[in-house]
Amino acid sequence: MKQIGLIFKREYLTRVRKKSFIVMTILGPLLVALLYGGLIFIVTSEETPEYHVLVYEEGKHQLFTDDLKRSLAYEPSEDVFFHFDSLISFQQGKSLVQEGQFDAILRMPEDPLRQTTQMTLHYNERPPLPAKAAMELRVEKILEEYKAASLGVSPDVFDAIRERIRIPAYEITANGEEKSDDTALRMGVGFAGGFLIYIFILLYGVQVLRGVMEEKTNRIVEVMISSVKPFQLMLGKILGVGMVGLTQFVIWIILSSMVMSGLGVLLAPSVQEQMQAGNMAGSENEAVEMLGLITGLPYAYLIPAFLFFFLGGYFLYSSLFAAVGAAIDADTDSQQFMMPVTLPLIFSIALASFGIKNPEGPIAVFFSIFPLTSPVVMMTRIPFEPPLWQILASVVSLVLAFLGTTWVAGKIYRTGILMYGKKVTYKELWKWLRHY
Repeated sequence: MKQIGLIFKREYLTRVRKKSFIVMTILGPLLVALLYGGLIFIVTSEETPEYHVLVYEEGKHQLFTDDLKRSLAYEPSEDVFFHFDSLISFQQGKSLVQEGQFDAILRMPEDPLRQTTQMTLHYNERPPLPAKAAMELRVEKILEEYKAASLGVSPDVFDAIRERIRIPAYEITANGEEKSDDTALRMGVGFAGGFLIYIFILLYGVQVLRGVMEEKTNRIVEVMISSVKPFQLMLGKILGVGMVGLTQFVIWIILSSMVMSGLGVLLAPSVQEQMQAGNMAGSENEAVEMLGLITGLPYAYLIPAFLFFFLGGYFLYSSLFAAVGAAIDADTDSQQFMMPVTLPLIFSIALASFGIKNPEGPIAVFFSIFPLTSPVVMMTRIPFEPPLWQILASVVSLVLAFLGTTWVAGKIYRTGILMYGKKVTYKELWKWLRHY
């Protein structure tokens, strides 16, 4: 244990004293805040360009054109502007689009109800998706009115039938109380937690691999092996790098809390002024409700679960990364051995959608217990408070898997760390596992 502690101390202090670690630990939360703030600013400040569409209707009656004009008069379009000229032929309209006078020309058949497939949009430059969706929605409403009129349904009755309904949802707690549905918030928190675990397992796992390869290629390990056992060296390196990651997490959480508290203090006077002026009357209740949902999240599950599944997943995969680093001599050889190690982790982030969309489904439950995918998938389910037995099963399976992979990695590490100049194959690895 003393040797493991010394290696742990060396790995930990060597990394936390680096300028890159100090800079990224301090600037990390600020960079993330600036990134998301920049994205929000870009999205909110970008103006949707106006899209001008020339409408061409076949036939003499121009019924669709008249109804579209009435629809626009009743409900004007904000971004898509329709233009009408019955004297322009379709070919002339296409020429005007090519010349840049219009962005597109919408061709409507003489009988839109029976010739729906003959509706076409012709453009010179590809239309933005919101503009195309707005055009389709406008045409869809007019055709629905046509169908309603053909069936003898009055416009008032049709509007009542077409009304969009949003059903407020409330969760009945164990105490019989009701609280607002927070499924979307829990989905976001779960996916964010799983994605962070995925990213940091890869990040710190690769650090272990690079550290082992560097010591092996520089022949430093030959000196170290004379004082400690290979397994102790591997375990000390894994624990040291893992503690570096945990230290960075804790500092980020503290700094993020301080930044958020500071922003709250700075923004509170302006928010209060807007509320007193009546500018936030409509959103005040929503803000209070969202704050209640955020404070009502199961933090007693979230924080310990995040720390455990991050460390458990890291220990599981870093032992395999250490084995890969000990078995190879060059980066060019690492790809064939890293792929089987990283595939389950990549697969787990793909399975995260099952964890947030249907957290109690059989696929989500199975892969949240299966140890190679449980760190990510179970983290996506934790905000939904899965049954305790499933959490315990996931914890036990992850611990057992870590012990198993550490035993396997130790055998590979013990043999491969002192082997040079030989290209290792999977057959060779199997021999190491069987005979040592």
